[in-house]
Amino acid sequence: MKTILAGDPFVKAVLGSQRMPINGEKTVFRLNRFASSLAISNGVLLYNGLTKEFVLLSNNEFSNLTHSIDAISRWFCVPKDFDEINLIEELRILSVDLLRHPGIDHYTIFTTTECNACCPYCFELSSVKRSMSKDTATAVSDYILNTSSKIYPIRIEWFGGEPLLNCGVIDHICKRLRENGLPYVSSITTNGFLFTDEMVKQAKENWNLKKVQITLDGTQDVYNMTKKYLTDSDNPFEVVLNNIQKLIRCGIRVLIRMNISEFNGIDLKELAKYLISRFASSDCFSVYCVPLYAKVRGEKQIVDAGDYSKTTTYIKELLEVLYNGGLYKKELQQRLRTHRCGADTDNAIVIFPGGELGKCNHYLDSMYIGSVESNSGHEAEKAFYQRYPILEKCRGCALYPECIRPQLCDGASNSCDFEQIIRTEQLKYQMLYEYRKYVKSKP
Repeated sequence: MKTILAGDPFVKAVLGSQRMPINGEKTVFRLNRFASSLAISNGVLLYNGLTKEFVLLSNNEFSNLTHSIDAISRWFCVPKDFDEINLIEELRILSVDLLRHPGIDHYTIFTTTECNACCPYCFELSSVKRSMSKDTATAVSDYILNTSSKIYPIRIEWFGGEPLLNCGVIDHICKRLRENGLPYVSSITTNGFLFTDEMVKQAKENWNLKKVQITLDGTQDVYNMTKKYLTDSDNPFEVVLNNIQKLIRCGIRVLIRMNISEFNGIDLKELAKYLISRFASSDCFSVYCVPLYAKVRGEKQIVDAGDYSKTTTYIKELLEVLYNGGLYKKELQQRLRTHRCGADTDNAIVIFPGGELGKCNHYLDSMYIGSVESNSGHEAEKAFYQRYPILEKCRGCALYPECIRPQLCDGASNSCDFEQIIRTEQLKYQMLYEYRKYVKSKP
């Protein structure tokens, strides 16, 4: 058994080595339900979703795993009647209690809800359009200075709308944080169209921008038609790709999101091939894909995502293309997951253009919990922590350690069969990616 990733030190410290049967005890062991295996040419890759340990086994080792002292002591195998779900929940509670700390370490800041594009699937289409003023930006920077964690690094995520439409408030907030000696790093979710050489330099030097997420919906014609930019540019697609090149040259990581459905699945494979030809040599460029779900507002369906079975096929094909082309670089989880996102954790906050405080980007016109001037503590905050009950089908799901389902989250419903198929396929390529890195690291 060769260790590729050592796993979560917290979980392993709490669990220790699993006790072996003694004094003639007859215990039947089985593979941990949260363990995922993948056969490769020279053995079997095995990821333990409980401890986050990732190993390479010979075929013979895998065949005899339930009798292996090493596998049992490292929690790859557990007694036949063992309750993994109960253990995970106990570990989550313990982790939250032990790692709880004062202050906020993640701020999502809406500079504006205005946008220079009209994506049909955007969750903000019906939201009120407004931009942050300089006075509000001053209050935001004061709020960060007064509430930030003194233990963990401060991370800021710029969001919109299109956040670069109001980049002046980014300059202002960053300048005030630097003047007050508060270290931070930032990231941005943007369509990438508005970047200029000067803005990229400013982002690198003054925003301390480390990562940019940009959505590409297809090849040139599909992208331009989907985005419907409010601009006179003849080819926004090429403008964005040239801007991606500028970011990469400055050492800023670019993460491409592909929203995939039945209707663009074939085209996204062509886009992937083009991106491979243009960016595969860069360590700062990677791609991931997510399914586009149907959206309904009132009685009207505003987004038709098509046939999910076809989407599943396209996602599997797309992931293979991206991985083989060196652009799929998602790592395996190496820490116990205790929250779905910032909405159900105490140490993250969303700040909207008027200075309102919230917990989730998707509730940008409601469910406020305070403001940058009055702080938080509103009763509405409690609702974001309410989760769906554990289902019977959860008990046999290898993905459960990564699955947390807040009731207010659109993506956390009980109908998870489609998502389970996709996440299982993604896990496969995460395992392959980690193994590829492991092989390359060997002399």
